[in-house]
Amino acid sequence: MLNPLGGIIPSVAVLAVLAAAIAGRRGLAAGILCASNAGILLAVFAGGMPARIALAMYLGADLLGATLLLGAAYGRLGIAEAAGRAKELEGQLKALEEEVARVRAENERGDRAAAGRKQIYHVSRRLAPILDIGDLPREIGKCAGLFFTYRRGELVLAGRDGGGYKTLQAFDIRTGAGIYADPDLMAEMEAEGLAGRFGLPKAASASSALLPVVSTDGESGGTRDSIGLKCAMATGDFSRAIYREWTGEPPPGMEGATRNFASLPFFYRGELAGFVALWDIEGKPETVGGSPSEIEGALLALSQPVDLAVQKCLLYREIERLSRTDPSTEVYKRWFFIGRMREELDRSARLGAHLSLIMIDIDHFKNYNDAYGHQVGDSVLRRVASFLKGNIRAQDLVCRYGGEEFLVGLVQTPVEGAALVAERIRKSVEGFEFDAGGRKTRITISLGVAAFPTHANNLDDLIARADAALYRAKREGRNRTIVAG
Repeated sequence: MLNPLGGIIPSVAVLAVLAAAIAGRRGLAAGILCASNAGILLAVFAGGMPARIALAMYLGADLLGATLLLGAAYGRLGIAEAAGRAKELEGQLKALEEEVARVRAENERGDRAAAGRKQIYHVSRRLAPILDIGDLPREIGKCAGLFFTYRRGELVLAGRDGGGYKTLQAFDIRTGAGIYADPDLMAEMEAEGLAGRFGLPKAASASSALLPVVSTDGESGGTRDSIGLKCAMATGDFSRAIYREWTGEPPPGMEGATRNFASLPFFYRGELAGFVALWDIEGKPETVGGSPSEIEGALLALSQPVDLAVQKCLLYREIERLSRTDPSTEVYKRWFFIGRMREELDRSARLGAHLSLIMIDIDHFKNYNDAYGHQVGDSVLRRVASFLKGNIRAQDLVCRYGGEEFLVGLVQTPVEGAALVAERIRKSVEGFEFDAGGRKTRITISLGVAAFPTHANNLDDLIARADAALYRAKREGRNRTIVAG
């Protein structure tokens, strides 16, 4: 009689081997396979299974088990290979994403660069027509706004001051308003009627025209100057556009800037002429970007049209000055003097103020020229002109009226004050020894004084009265001052 368990055990064993193999558990499948073989042998010995059937099952189980084990092993190898391939693809995908990001960033930089170049072109065209330096600051501010946001900006005109530089003029580039002027320059501009053109208030004196701006020592009442020059000087680099940023306290000399500072230097005739100074700037995403290198590159690009525009304005200012200045004596030409005196006379009439003229002539100048030559004569004219300029205030004017004649205009000065000035000039010239080709010589001058409204109510009559007083001085013996009667 057959043992029922003899057939069941091998069948269950084969199914177990199959299940273990499908699950990828090769060790478990091999163990079950060995157990099933032992079960088959046990069934034979127990008499539950004929020997031929047992042999068939034994061989079949082994063949099936081996097949399943091989399949499981191959499947396991396929899974490992797939996992490795997936990891490799993941790395490639990450590299591709990084490349896409790099290309995108490069394209964005390219787009910004193209936009920046387009804006630089617009900047150049925008600044090209400007000739008056007073019109330039606000336009520079607008142009800077195409590339950056900034908290504060200045256009600073600088000049040599010993071993360093000093501020000649400073403008707010947001509003175009003048915020500082060197007192001597301010007085000169007032005398020439140019203060309003350069964004500075017109005033009767240089000191009243200075605005109460920032002190270089940080205290009110200290030496007034522009922060822009102070910060630019602190960088120590005047050769190119610079950009400095920091965290925490600003570096020494840059206390006016809280996060960063940039300066765009400009030059005139090979000398540093000033800066455009910007505080707390950020690059605009559409034209610059936010990295320091991008900001510095945009500053460098912007500095070129700004430099050209400032040079052109300074050249125009110099041409204007030369056009109104006598080249031999470096005092004003007659046409400019007459125009300015008309303005000053109108202002004096409105304010009820005085205005005086002094007409000067060099005594026997033709004889001096004939004796020593025209070169010596020209040096005498220059020296007399320097005496005239040295004895008047910055807001007063002097011109070469014709030949050896000069005319001095004294604003807000009554006739008594003008007579004192005239005598001071006469004595200065009389006491000076002139060099005439190695010989020391002396010359004298005659002077006539007339005043508004004491002697005349219009400029033509005032000049005529001063001229008549001069000729009276010459008739009475020269080397004297005569006040109009």
